[in-house]
Amino acid sequence: MRFFSRSLAAGRFRPGALTLGLGALSLVTQAGIAQRTSGYMAPRIARHGVSLGPASPSAVVTGTVWLNMHNKAAFDAAVKQLYTFGSPTYHKWMTPEELKAFEPTAAEVAAVKAELTAHHLTVVSADPSNLGVRFKGQTSDVEAAFQTHLGLYKVGSETVRVSSSEPKLGGAAAGLVRGITGFNSVAAKYAHVAPMGASVSRPVSAGSATTGVSSLAKGASPDGEVFSSQCFYAPSTVNLDTPGIATATYTGLTYGANPNNTKPGTVGTCGYGPQDLWKIYGLKNVYAKGYQGQGQTVVIVDAYGSPTIAEDAGAFSRVHGLPALTNSNFQIYTISPFTGDPSGWNVETTIDVESAHSIAPKANIALVEAASNSFDDFNNAVLFAINNKLGNVISNSYGAPEGLIDTSTLIIQDEINEVGASQGISVDFSSGDDGDFSVYYLENYDVQATDVDAPADSPYATAVGGTSVALLPNGDVLQTGWGNNVTQLSGGAYQVEDPPLLDGFGGGSGGGMSSFFALPSYQSALQGPGRELPDVSALADPQTGLEIIISVDGGQYYQVWGGTSLACPIFSAIWALVNQYYDSPLGNAAPYAAAYPGLLLDVMPPPATQYNTAGSVTDWQGTTEYSAEDLAEPLENTTQFLGALLNNGGGYFYDITFGTDTSLTITPGWDNVTGFGTPYFGYF
Repeated sequence: MRFFSRSLAAGRFRPGALTLGLGALSLVTQAGIAQRTSGYMAPRIARHGVSLGPASPSAVVTGTVWLNMHNKAAFDAAVKQLYTFGSPTYHKWMTPEELKAFEPTAAEVAAVKAELTAHHLTVVSADPSNLGVRFKGQTSDVEAAFQTHLGLYKVGSETVRVSSSEPKLGGAAAGLVRGITGFNSVAAKYAHVAPMGASVSRPVSAGSATTGVSSLAKGASPDGEVFSSQCFYAPSTVNLDTPGIATATYTGLTYGANPNNTKPGTVGTCGYGPQDLWKIYGLKNVYAKGYQGQGQTVVIVDAYGSPTIAEDAGAFSRVHGLPALTNSNFQIYTISPFTGDPSGWNVETTIDVESAHSIAPKANIALVEAASNSFDDFNNAVLFAINNKLGNVISNSYGAPEGLIDTSTLIIQDEINEVGASQGISVDFSSGDDGDFSVYYLENYDVQATDVDAPADSPYATAVGGTSVALLPNGDVLQTGWGNNVTQLSGGAYQVEDPPLLDGFGGGSGGGMSSFFALPSYQSALQGPGRELPDVSALADPQTGLEIIISVDGGQYYQVWGGTSLACPIFSAIWALVNQYYDSPLGNAAPYAAAYPGLLLDVMPPPATQYNTAGSVTDWQGTTEYSAEDLAEPLENTTQFLGALLNNGGGYFYDITFGTDTSLTITPGWDNVTGFGTPYFGYF
């Protein structure tokens, strides 16, 4: 493995930078933030989706009327001063009483309610801070009340509802409304991704689920309980043969296990446990000094939650020797009865809770379960967490392309995050798993387009991108930006794919420039007019993912998952540890990352190596050579990457690349894959 180790220096952390940076953490300035556009921005759905005509007049629509804050310009200026070192109000976070000066009044809420009921709409609830009034009613009444029309569009296999124009409420409420959300039914998607590889789900034995096999106090050596924490091995050669038709030979770095090995349970993916995370982020030193999250709460917002999260997180804690999650340190808040399809959100919830608990094992966890994965429900869930001061860090592992979201929703998301920032709360979001979204738009809309993820695009939020991580046998940790391309080399039973089948982009950290939000002043050193994503990054590559425990069909299983759904709770839990160190809430993390990138490990491109997968195919026409670049296509802007052979079982072999993220690239300093870098506290 020396071919890895020789190239680690460029990506290693600078001890002096961390020591100086932590001492100067308070020197952060955040200036005002504004939107780049005004007026109604029609989502791309209306331009590129297939119109299915108007929505049914009797269909029920649920939404929220958001009221204007009082003296918003003064509120923005006050928040700026909270983040300006030397200001008389620096870090003197607003109290609920101080916020009331900017909040709508009860009389204004009453006027909105009266206008809604006058149009035969039902008022569902009102936010205690008077910011939002939820309503529901039939489409015909909604269209009359808000002076718009609701149409249906086909997007891939989904049907989506969109308003034809910006909704407006009349009467006495006309001048009170900041925006209306809920008409655009584009739903937020969870940001978790399964790895390629055989045997990625294995049953939990009764013994391991009840008796801890490792201990936080003992500092057990890194390793997942079931999946190996060694993801990369020395180069090897695979010989493929379709008798009488073609033969092929490929040589390259090995991912997962020796590609010629057929022993059950030893092919396929790797997986990290909590102890591996401690090594990756240098946390053992932090824990030894007493910083394990005591007195902090990591808030996690998910749709639906998981009905077995208490049992699964309990087994996970016992297996890894983590403190038990009980009613005293693990609270679940359900906003309202669930609607819609909860599929997949049990996985999301399990990833979020178990990864956050792994990083900050003695912090409290508050799980807020939104009624659905609509942005309207998520907005209300985040505001619930802020209003109730559940914690100073809120992790959100969901989003959707910015261009598919209406103007009101984008503005309201940002203002909710600003309300959080005003109270010293960091609202963190996954930056997405689709790179620049070019593949997403091509597959769903058949158009050439790029995009960023929302609500991660909010300047008052912290956008968390993704990394790939290799734990090397010599003790080194190698990290690069997450981005996988996949090429199929054989079609099962060792039969040759002739030519190799380029499956292309398989997932990667979301990033790029917002088309809606202006560049915030804390990013003034970056190029371009728009808010840049991400701010920071953490482990996300499913090929180097986290081993969780989750219930499936009545049994508990070990599974490996990745995605920026993993990165966001990891970073949020780390930010909780930093809050504990300073014994004070620090607020939005993004400005700190921009002001002091020396606090972070600068994630670099993969090391140059001669061991990327390459090979040849021989058929009746002769022999065709395939270089590492040929097998890694499409490379777009990427010039340096790692390619490795993956044995997926059954004679299926693939070349999988690391560091290939659509048009996004990994560079020294800030980049649109990993932001300013990833946390490392080895010298805390």
